[in-house]
Amino acid sequence: MKLLLLDVLPRELISVFKNYAEIIKEAANEFSRAITLLNDMRIGESRTLLANVIKLLDKSGELKFAIEEGVVRTSTDPGFKEEILVLITMLDEIGDSI
Repeated sequence: MKLLLLDVLPRELISVFKNYAEIIKEAANEFSRAITLLNDMRIGESRTLLANVIKLLDKSGELKFAIEEGVVRTSTDPGFKEEILVLITMLDEIGDSI
């Protein structure tokens, strides 16, 4: 039997989780673009993108906290909670590497 997140987590929490993953992805893409601009000596544009990366990572930190809090409060199986928290930690490590 296939288990979906929707079967064990509230829809709102899943939405926040998706938003969190998208923000991490956007931050990684913006960082990559900023480095390309920096290599092209387009310092001002690069700084603007890097400032946006910082804002995105700050927002992702807020969402991470909200997700962790939401997961802990659910009545989901503790093993499944742990798996979700590990996944969140992995995404956070990506953000920390940027």
